[in-house]
Amino acid sequence: YNGPAVVDYLDNLGVRAVSLANNHMFDIHSSPTPTIDVLSTRDIRTYGAGSNLEEAQRPVVIEDEGQRVIILGFGWNAIGCQIASSDHAGVNPLQPWSVFKCLKSTRHKFPDASIILHMHWNYELELYPQPLHRQLSFKAIDLGADAVVGSHSHRVQGIEVYQGAPVVYD
Repeated sequence: YNGPAVVDYLDNLGVRAVSLANNHMFDIHSSPTPTIDVLSTRDIRTYGAGSNLEEAQRPVVIEDEGQRVIILGFGWNAIGCQIASSDHAGVNPLQPWSVFKCLKSTRHKFPDASIILHMHWNYELELYPQPLHRQLSFKAIDLGADAVVGSHSHRVQGIEVYQGAPVVYD
């Protein structure tokens, strides 16, 4: 692990935000705070994990040239994501109740922003998206998400457009 070198690399690439909602978030530390702190030294914002559920559900807001983009991150417990609770560090749960609550709250607070949902889901080397993940994506778009982007399967999966919004499965 060489945190400073990684942060240098991300900073040189111009990365402005990273998702911490993944199944390896707690491989090195039992808290996301050290990771958040080292990234913040270069003004790289984080989303999708925190020292409790409230922090894990906090979106990242990126404003650039009059455009506002909000990103929310979620992690699926079926693939080993440690889920946050009111008094326990973890990731924002990839469960319908959490996705819809966060989305509705964010859409209410930022009615004119573009909202992207970043989902850490599916099994490694799976060829196709899970049917329930497709349904969740469609419902999220119906509720106001502008895009859904997935990660974790370690392979290229499908992309589709639903109601004019992209869903990138992996």
